[in-house]
Amino acid sequence: LLRGFSPLFEVFHVYCVFLLFLSILVCVSTDNKVPIKLVHPQRPLFPVAPK
Repeated sequence: LLRGFSPLFEVFHVYCVFLLFLSILVCVSTDNKVPIKLVHPQRPLFPVAPK
């Protein structure tokens, strides 16, 4: 295990993998002409965190 390895980094890594999986799922569904009903359709798919 690396020194300075924090649980926050692990959570961030899992979050990135989740976003990657979600984007692939959306792309595949779009290619198959399958409409996706998002919980909040007016919101962007990948919201940008405020600085």
